Amino acid sequence: MEEVKFDNLNTFAYSPRPNTEAANWENQVPDEVKSERLHIVQRLAAQHALERSERYVGQTVEILVEDRNPKNMEQVMGRTRQGRQ
Repeated sequence: MEEVKFDNLNTFAYSPRPNTEAANWENQVPDEVKSERLHIVQRLAAQHALERSERYVGQTVEILVEDRNPKNMEQVMGRTRQGRQ
């Protein structure tokens, strides 16, 4: 993660799935450990996303407007040519 510094990251804690080999392993990672690991990854991802977004402060970029902001109808939402929201 430190090398790539993703703009966006979808993360989930592992949970056993039926009919998978890993679901039957005896030494499952405790839920508390899974939760802590997930929080570590999410905090790091949020930090990296902020760092990457800060590069755009003060710049004007072309966007494709996709919708209005449902929380503030006077604002619009869209993406840059690179797909950033």
